Amino acid sequence: MCHDPIPDKPKLAFSDNCFEDAVVDGTESEPVGSVCTGRVINRTWAGPTDACGNTADDITQIITILDQENPEFVAALNDISYTCPQGKSTLNQAARMENTNNHMCLTSRCG
Repeated sequence: MCHDPIPDKPKLAFSDNCFEDAVVDGTESEPVGSVCTGRVINRTWAGPTDACGNTADDITQIITILDQENPEFVAALNDISYTCPQGKSTLNQAARMENTNNHMCLTSRCG
């Protein structure tokens, strides 16, 4: 959602009972706020005025981008089993996990 493209701002058509139909191009504000609290974009189309001076109401569209999804692990880790040579039945104190550049590495020695 946060990385989905915002749809382009459309031109809106209007009709008038005495004059030709036409379209109105709107304006769009710069995004304000953060996706954590709600990033907001306002789009406004000014109401068109016909030749008789009749004006339609403005139209506003509010786009709110709000991240409400929990993060997820991309991949699950599988369980790992190690077999030590005969007579060395346990992993010694040198066994450890290291997180290096987002990769998990197991360093161990049988003892």
